[in-house]
Amino acid sequence: MKATGLDDLLDDEDDPFTLFAPTDEAFKQLCGRLKMTEDELLAHPLLLTRILDYHIVPGATIMEEEMDDGLSLPTEARMPPVVGLRQRLAVVRGADDSITIDGWGSDAKVIETDIKACASVIHVVDTVLLPDKLPAQ
Repeated sequence: MKATGLDDLLDDEDDPFTLFAPTDEAFKQLCGRLKMTEDELLAHPLLLTRILDYHIVPGATIMEEEMDDGLSLPTEARMPPVVGLRQRLAVVRGADDSITIDGWGSDAKVIETDIKACASVIHVVDTVLLPDKLPAQ
């Protein structure tokens, strides 16, 4: 978040959002998938911002109890070439009440929920979700 400047979002008390925050291990796995080191990923803020935008649901704090099966979540990630269209995530509730976030190119299990951060909420996920298109870098 700091490498992209998105960490300021966490301090904003007036602009609520929901963040699906991948674990450090999830980012290590992503680097392996992208064939990059962590430093190389951090050196590409456009790529990192595009990925992180896909983890942010703006304008709402969605708590665990509100994550119903099939809930569609509009993210900060845009759908090129249509500028105003947001890429979406979907909530999948398992029979055991587990929560999976269904994305375009990957799914992530929610492993910790309802962490408050100013006006926002954070849910920890085990995988970095990838949007439909990434910058050519």
